[in-house]
Amino acid sequence: PVDNRTLVELRDDMLPYERMLGHGLNAVMVAHVRYPQVDPDVASLSPYWLGTALRRDLGMRGAIFTDDLSMKALASEGEMPERARRALAAGADMALICNDPVAADATLEALQGYSDPAGQSRLVALRRRENAPVAGGDDHHAGMLRVADADAAAVMERHPCGTACRIQQRVEQRPVGDGIR
Repeated sequence: PVDNRTLVELRDDMLPYERMLGHGLNAVMVAHVRYPQVDPDVASLSPYWLGTALRRDLGMRGAIFTDDLSMKALASEGEMPERARRALAAGADMALICNDPVAADATLEALQGYSDPAGQSRLVALRRRENAPVAGGDDHHAGMLRVADADAAAVMERHPCGTACRIQQRVEQRPVGDGIR
């Protein structure tokens, strides 16, 4: 998808994230939307959106997940390993490949030896925060955030490499600590 609004026009869309980050949101999933008036790259592969807009401008300190890199919206963005490399280089902590088992395997192979200690720390922090209270949140919203954090932590518990995952089958077949980092 393409959204031709300027950064000023997008400001209202960014306000909920800014507010939620102030109330303990510690993980986000980035969509595969292109905002050509702001940056030529798709947001999920963009150093501007992940590093500048999310981390610097909005103060995001938690984990950034891509949406599924096997989605058709990224078909023109190269082969799966290249998509994952670009997402991780842009600042994503977890590059998700959910509907293409062959591409997930190829990506894991291509990214053998990949390491991002800061990203790994953010992903591990999701597990530690699973039962932590949410600052400034009411019980209803705090519960929603804990559920989201618990889901993300469960992903990490089963597949801690932070590069690519296909949770449904692959992780159950490969033991944790399999040498992929």
